[in-house]
Amino acid sequence: MLWEEESLRKYLEFLVRVHGIKRLALIAHEGCAFYSEWLRVPSDGIAKRQLADLQQARQRVMHMLPGLEVHTAFARKQGGRILFYSLE
Repeated sequence: MLWEEESLRKYLEFLVRVHGIKRLALIAHEGCAFYSEWLRVPSDGIAKRQLADLQQARQRVMHMLPGLEVHTAFARKQGGRILFYSLE
């Protein structure tokens, strides 16, 4: 397990316990610079990669914290609004 993942696990466990969190939403968004600039994913492959990463993150969080309800969504700008698309 990467050290970042271990740190995330500790923080999530803490937040879930202290705040009584029952549901968590993982949201990716259109035009994410992390994928284009940091990871250098070609623009035509970013959305596919984001969706795959969201599903993998969901599975990992559900494994780390059994019983936590984990939802995934994708956010897109449309006009002057942000629309959220559920991935379940």
